[in-house]
Amino acid sequence: MYLDLFKIKLLSFPGINDFPEMQHLLNRATDRDGVSWDYVFYACEVVGGNAMQALDAAAANYCMLTSIHLVDDMLDNDPKGDYHNYGIGTCANMAIAYQALGQYIIQQSELNLQNKLAIIDCLNVMMLDTAVAQQKDVFGKNITENDYWDKISAKTPPLFSAALFSGAISGGASMATAGQIAKLGIPIGKMIQVSDDLSDLYKDTVEPDWAAPRNNLALLYCLDAEYDFKNEFLSLLPKIHEEGVLKKAQEIVTRSGGLSYCVYHIMALYKELMEQIRLLQLPNAKRLEVLAGTLIEPSLELIKLTGIANPEQFLLMELRTFE
Repeated sequence: MYLDLFKIKLLSFPGINDFPEMQHLLNRATDRDGVSWDYVFYACEVVGGNAMQALDAAAANYCMLTSIHLVDDMLDNDPKGDYHNYGIGTCANMAIAYQALGQYIIQQSELNLQNKLAIIDCLNVMMLDTAVAQQKDVFGKNITENDYWDKISAKTPPLFSAALFSGAISGGASMATAGQIAKLGIPIGKMIQVSDDLSDLYKDTVEPDWAAPRNNLALLYCLDAEYDFKNEFLSLLPKIHEEGVLKKAQEIVTRSGGLSYCVYHIMALYKELMEQIRLLQLPNAKRLEVLAGTLIEPSLELIKLTGIANPEQFLLMELRTFE
């Protein structure tokens, strides 16, 4: 519902009517669980605001996320990237335009000047952090696990922290309260990134992560950990596109402990997030606790697909195993 409202608002801004590809991309957008602009609404409501107050901030977050995706797909040579349909030049220009549009919608909002500047500053920092992290992706061929965590800390959490901060400000929170809520974006962003790592590996198609295994936590584990059939795994990577190879590699990710290792980190981050939510002592904090619970659902579904019985028990066991 809210997506349709901010689509209308974005389509009314000057310049977008002269860029039909932007219009097409915007009209194609759909509501999905877990998209970053949802967190704008969560934060607004948690501090006592109503969703309509957060509409401009959510629209700005959509613009920033779209800009990031357009660039990221080109950097990853993603076979499903929009640049295949629109061309690299058009996607590069759209990324610039969407970033500018996100800033512009906050500038034209009904927020007071102090809050406008705070949100714009937050968005600028987030985009800069993301660009630096994406640059590390470009050259990070032999990264360690510490490098991996440094990179994703700069890449994914800032997007969610910015969403939470702008939503809280839009809902009437003080700068101090909004800043505390924004910190929840750190474990949230990390959980989402690790969950996405797993999701990409267990798809029926070969995703870009298989070509850059050190950018995926489960594959990084399989490359660095010691287990009996490691040489078999290493021999499969260069021929991952051959028939039947993907399934064999996925089975090794599960058997080697790569899946378990990611699940451990997801559960540890979940515990960290719940502790931070409780420390905030917000009147509507239950909404955030429910949100935190939804972040482990993709892992449960994935565990079911791998054939592991009692996924909830498996999650708890893996948390204790690696502790």
